[in-house]
Amino acid sequence: MFPEINWDRVRIDPERGLARGIELLLARDEARRIDWSVAYALASVTDHVDGRDIPRATDQRHTVTADWSYRPTSNKWRLSVAGVWHSGWPYTPQVVSLDTTANTPTTFGIFPSWKPGELNSERVPSYRRVDARWTRFFDTRDGRVSLFAEVYNLFGIHNRRGYSKNVSIDPQRRQVTFVRANEDWIPRLPTVGITWEFGGR
Repeated sequence: MFPEINWDRVRIDPERGLARGIELLLARDEARRIDWSVAYALASVTDHVDGRDIPRATDQRHTVTADWSYRPTSNKWRLSVAGVWHSGWPYTPQVVSLDTTANTPTTFGIFPSWKPGELNSERVPSYRRVDARWTRFFDTRDGRVSLFAEVYNLFGIHNRRGYSKNVSIDPQRRQVTFVRANEDWIPRLPTVGITWEFGGR
């Protein structure tokens, strides 16, 4: 309810930011049945914080996108497939500190505490995803109705968005184990929907 009181919330006051890049695009969209495009972008996004240039959370050095679509000459339906790959985004690692609260022959107590590490100092693996969509069109007297079925992340690829550290304490063996858990983006997600485009007479 109050995320600002969590341990991983810190205030960031960048003095300035810099975004720059270049993109190359190759496309064909005048074909009667098949359209496609391929793009590559080289980019960098940084913030100047406390005298240092730090990559922004959405900084991605390399990006490749591609899409392909097919439709019959009647244009009653369309099949589209799109893919994206980009370099891994930065993230802020967690630092875990342990304080021994009790260490006697009969008692063993550990109190873990978490704090953010160096801002955006590490990166998750590269991101990749393929989406597919099929759309059926119905022309009406006042416009067009579209029914669509779509699958986000068609192949169910696990894309990392970060990591979390968990602490496991075994009082009997007096052992402390750190376990790094993966935090992923949305998995495969099918959706269906309808849109209605209409205009006045």
